[in-house]
Amino acid sequence: MITKYALAPATRASETSHFRDWTLYCHKEFDTSEWRAPWDPFGEITQDVWYERESTLQKSFVAKTYFNMKPKCKDDPAAKPESAFRYLTSVRRVHKDRGRDFPNI
Repeated sequence: MITKYALAPATRASETSHFRDWTLYCHKEFDTSEWRAPWDPFGEITQDVWYERESTLQKSFVAKTYFNMKPKCKDDPAAKPESAFRYLTSVRRVHKDRGRDFPNI
């Protein structure tokens, strides 16, 4: 919980916005919960299936985020890919703040 208070207000606002986008994406595109969990060896799916699912979810979220972004400056041909990846970083931080593990793919 310390992370929650160590962030600047603007960073916290961005994080909230990024997590909102993640939530909408999970529900709309994959019909799944935004709260991700590590692989459970006693669960119903194999580790390979779990990895493929989580990998697809995270990669496609970053890709969709990137393609929906506009460049910061009109002279730039496209937004920076790092900017889209920051969305996923925010989602990881929200999971961590709530004591949840986020699959590290």
